[in-house]
Amino acid sequence: MIEQIAIAATGVTAIWLTQSKSAQVRRFACLFGLAGQPFWFVSAIAAEQWGIVVLCCFYTVAWARGVWNNWLSPKRKGVDGLTRGQRALKEAHGSPEAFADAVWRACPSFISADEASAAITKYRSEWEAA
Repeated sequence: MIEQIAIAATGVTAIWLTQSKSAQVRRFACLFGLAGQPFWFVSAIAAEQWGIVVLCCFYTVAWARGVWNNWLSPKRKGVDGLTRGQRALKEAHGSPEAFADAVWRACPSFISADEASAAITKYRSEWEAA
C-alpha cells in the first residue's frame, strides 16, 4: 500500500511538472520521477512482474538523463542563459563582444589585425564549445 501511494504521488507530480510552461519548474519533474523508481521496483519485484522490472530500468535511465541534463551537466544553461563554461570565460575575459572590443582596442599598439582576428575567432569558438 505504501508503495502504491508513493508511486501515485511521485508519478503524478512528475507528469504534472513536465507540462509546466516554465523551464525552471519543468526541470524538477525528473527528480520526482527518479524518486518514484525505487517504489516501482519494489512493487514490480514483489508481484513478480518481470516485464515491468525491465520497463522500470528504462524509466530509471530516462529520469536519470533528465537529472543529468537539468541539474548536473556542465552544458546546462543557467537563468542567465550561459553554461558553466561560458560563465567562467565571461568572468575571466568578458563576453565575446567585450573581448573583441578589448582586442581591437589593443590592435594598433600591441598586436596585428591578423592576430586580433585570430584571437577573437578562437575566443568565440571556445565560447561556443563551453
